[in-house]
Amino acid sequence: MKKQLRSKRWKWWSVSTLALCAPWGVMGCFSSPEPSLPSEIPQAPGLGVFRLVDGWGNPWPAAAAPQWPTLEMPWSGDPQLLPADGVLQEHLFLFEGLEQSAAHADLQRTPVLISHQALRVDSAVMHEDGKLRLRPNHRLKPGVTYVFGVAQWLPLTDGSVLGEPWTQTLHISEDEKAGSTWVDSWPPELAPGVPTELERVVLQFTGPLELPQDPGDSTSGIQVTQFTTTGTETKRTVPTHVHSVDCVDWNWNGGHCVALEFAQPLGPATDHAVRVNETLLDGTGAPVGPLDVRFRTGATPKGEPLHWVAPSCADDETPLMVEDDDGNDVEVGCALVRDVDLALRAAVSGPARVTVRVAPVGTGSPNAPTTAFRTTTLRDVAPRGEFRFSLDGLAPDTDYGVTVEVTDMAERVTSTVTTIRTLPPLPALYITEVRSNPAGPEPDQEYVEILNGGTTPISLFGMRITDDPGRTGDLLPPLVLPAGARALVVDPDFDPTHPKDVAVPAGVPLLRLTSSIGSSGLTNAGEPVILRDGDGHRLHAWQGAASDNGLCLGPAETHPLPATNTPLVDGPCTPGW
Repeated sequence: MKKQLRSKRWKWWSVSTLALCAPWGVMGCFSSPEPSLPSEIPQAPGLGVFRLVDGWGNPWPAAAAPQWPTLEMPWSGDPQLLPADGVLQEHLFLFEGLEQSAAHADLQRTPVLISHQALRVDSAVMHEDGKLRLRPNHRLKPGVTYVFGVAQWLPLTDGSVLGEPWTQTLHISEDEKAGSTWVDSWPPELAPGVPTELERVVLQFTGPLELPQDPGDSTSGIQVTQFTTTGTETKRTVPTHVHSVDCVDWNWNGGHCVALEFAQPLGPATDHAVRVNETLLDGTGAPVGPLDVRFRTGATPKGEPLHWVAPSCADDETPLMVEDDDGNDVEVGCALVRDVDLALRAAVSGPARVTVRVAPVGTGSPNAPTTAFRTTTLRDVAPRGEFRFSLDGLAPDTDYGVTVEVTDMAERVTSTVTTIRTLPPLPALYITEVRSNPAGPEPDQEYVEILNGGTTPISLFGMRITDDPGRTGDLLPPLVLPAGARALVVDPDFDPTHPKDVAVPAGVPLLRLTSSIGSSGLTNAGEPVILRDGDGHRLHAWQGAASDNGLCLGPAETHPLPATNTPLVDGPCTPGW
């Protein structure tokens, strides 16, 4: 046993084994990115210097660790002290969701608390050349902090034990160089009716990969397999050429992309799988696979061409019309147009890559303010054919040309062009706080706080509030709200001094409706809240979110003023502030 443990092979105390270099030669071991400089990590008493390395052996800082790290430290114990059943696994620990202080206290006693055992990350522990190493059996989560710990009962050479546990926090870096995982594919995963003359499959990953030099053999790490059913299932590898491509060319706004080019047509009405195995490594030397991304071919070389599927537009949306080849106006989508922003939504009959270009086409009205806005291009992938785009920074009362291009799986492009005119300047009214789940009675104690974010008073005459884009909404009382002032939209039975809820200061105006807010009040699970002017234009809106009892929803940041798509967070209610 002693001789085996002193050999140049690691002794794993887990059924999982992972290669640290690519199987296609030394290329993988010498092509890793420049390592980050390790931060100062305290020495473990009785153990020596702790190191954190990636699959290539490069050191990383504990404050910005790779997604699949190896943790190692010197160990002065005798290998004969380690029982053959792999009890070393009970000396080194990696926890997720446990405070460092709690881990440190627990590793002073044995056994570890059952509740803490449930927080252990499944890992392999090994010993070789006087070092202990722990390696997770899967990737760790970017942006999450873990705790690595050594129990105080770890045996040492002189027959004693470590005597005091040692712990170290690890924060997994969110940088793309810290590891790579699969994100998306074109054609989309499980897409039906894929053309048999498909030119390529493109995969998107979060970070760089170590692509093989010879992608044609069965150990290349990435390949396309065709499944054919003729009584029994058979498999055939489809010849491909693998290379890197720019993700932007495939309408993804980030990541690292790989294309598999086909040298011949695919079989009709057949299942295919893009297979990534453990021999394909990312920039840190960690396996990217195993991964299967499947799709099914149709019966024709090009597949069915796309056609527009007109959605139902809300009351404050404008139908997006284009002229077809016969000169007829066709509704292809909906546009929510405001003074300084617009939102488009549309749908086509199948998977599409969508590009939208917006550019000013006129000077607008003589009183329209100048703007630095120039032609803007927006891109996205619509795996089900549905897509939405939003754009701000526009000028009020100005014409903009909008071009929408959709590309199908056969690389056919359908293009439409239309003109949209933004509205004149709208009142600067904002929804700044929502109490949808009061501690007091519901819906009586619910409220929506609105703010005049402008520099002049605003009359609320004719303005409405609703929780349904398809409803006109409830009419607000015709109050004039001073610049910078706030008011609460409330139920007829709202009590500003109810003992179970935060009291409303006496000077804050209450806009009492004739019925509860929205449709029988606001749901605790979250729903839209929309503020409209007297002409039905949308002034401000929130998509809604779940709220805890007695708390209020508000934007994470109060400055600048909240936009329509501002993320909402729970917090103490501050009515009128």
